[in-house]
Parts: sequence; structure tokens; C-alpha cells
Amino acid sequence: MLRDEGYEVSYRSTDQDWKKALKRPGDLVVAAGGDGTIAKVARRLAHSGTPLTVMPLGTANNIGKTLGIAGDAREFVRTWRDAAAEPFDLGMATTGSDSKPFVESFGGGIFAEVIAGGDTVSGAAIMGRETDRALHLLRSVAVAAEPAPWRVEVDGRDLSGEYVAVEVMNIRFSGPNVPLARGADPGDGLLDVVLMGASERDALVDYVSGRIMEASGQLAELPRHQGRRIVLGPPPSAPLHLDDDPWRSKGPSSAKISEPRAIEIEVDPGALDVIRGTGPEPRDPR
Repeated sequence: MLRDEGYEVSYRSTDQDWKKALKRPGDLVVAAGGDGTIAKVARRLAHSGTPLTVMPLGTANNIGKTLGIAGDAREFVRTWRDAAAEPFDLGMATTGSDSKPFVESFGGGIFAEVIAGGDTVSGAAIMGRETDRALHLLRSVAVAAEPAPWRVEVDGRDLSGEYVAVEVMNIRFSGPNVPLARGADPGDGLLDVVLMGASERDALVDYVSGRIMEASGQLAELPRHQGRRIVLGPPPSAPLHLDDDPWRSKGPSSAKISEPRAIEIEVDPGALDVIRGTGPEPRDPR
């Protein structure tokens, strides 16, 4: 399709030696796949000066939806020649000497437990497509979640409290298209911190239940704070995640922090240049 539109294409699978290809990336890098593939390429391309666009071919496509990229792929490709690249921020999470960038989000609690859990819902075999299984798992985890004390600072403001989840968002959606940060803009030089206490947990359970049973739902606006520098002190046993992977701060076999430790998160403004889509404003999935 890209060749039909007049582009000279050099293709690499992320199962092959794709990192070497980015050393001579040409005029535009197109990351085609799910959010994991897109985030992996974006992190590698940061500060290269080469623009990036995405072809969302995965299940959730949270990054593509945030960028307004949806619909007819050929029509989207035809916009590239006249499109101006726009800034796209990254986040950087640091604890001790361990520092890693993220594209989507960094957080702990409910969503981190879902990522760590895979497709397992209390040992049950859940029928349906991948999104259905993810929604069932999210509901199961959220129903059982109890608030725990978190230290949270956003640009020096103390927002510490009892939460079931804390998510530092760079995009609008998390997990199976859950609109945690509906107004987030990944090019505004700010990160959006979403805080979920007991009442927000109950709203999330209602929303997910609606999507499971009726394929529709409306999630109430969640408490959200914007900032450039965030400090998190999670509960000692809280599972954490960076994008779609568990955050492993103490070796490859550990997905949890075993002792209180401050995690510093900063925005890396304009780390990427991206070509966005011209689709409608993202809405809650129906």
C-alpha cells in the first residue's frame, strides 16, 4: 500500500534486527502494530530528529486513538506529504540508578496488577476476545482492591492519600481503552496524574461492568493533576508498571518493590516528532 502511494519502503519486523534499521531511518518511520510495538519503536527513536507515525494494528490501539489515527489507512497515508510533524512527549521514571522512558503511562495498583496477571481471572477460563478477557480481569482486580497509602507529589504539591491506583499518563487511555485521562495531550509538555480512591474504584467497576454486559459505558471524570515532575512513594507491596510491562526495579525476577522507595518521574518534552491523524476527538469506547 505504501509503495502504491509512491513511497520507497524499507521494512523490518520487530522480531528481526529492527534497531539497526533505525540508524538509517530515511524520512519517516512508520510503526505498524499494537501499542507495545509502537512504544518500543518510539522509545528507540527519541531525540533522533526523524519523525514517527503509527499504523495501529493491535487490540487496544491506545496510542493511535490518542493521536486521532483511525479509519481508512490509505487515506491516512495520503495525508503524510502535507502533514507537519508535531511534538510528542515521553515520560522518564527513575528509582536509584534505574531510569527508563515511557510512552503511555507509569503507575501502580489496579492496572499494574492487571498487566502482571495476563489472562488469569481467579483461575477461570474466560471466553471471548482479548478485550473481553482484559475487561473481566480488570473488573475482578478492581472489585477486590483496597485503598493503601501513597506518597504523591506533583510539582511540589502534596497529593498523598489512600488510593487503589495511581497512574501517571502521557496518553488518554489505559488497558482495554479505559479513558483514564480524557483530556491528556502528549504534546503539551505535561504529564497527567490520575488518582483513584475508593469512590473512583466503584465508578470504574460500574463502567467496566457496563462494557462487559452491554458493550457500552461512560466513565466519570477522574481526579487528574498535571505536572512536569512527579514523585511517587507506593505501598511496599504495590505492583508497578511502565507502559505494558511490569516495572522491575530489583532484578529480572521481581515485579514489585519490596521496600518503600521514591520514584521520580519527569516529562521529556518534545522527545519525538509525530504525524498525527485527522480523526475525530477520541470518545469512550461503545
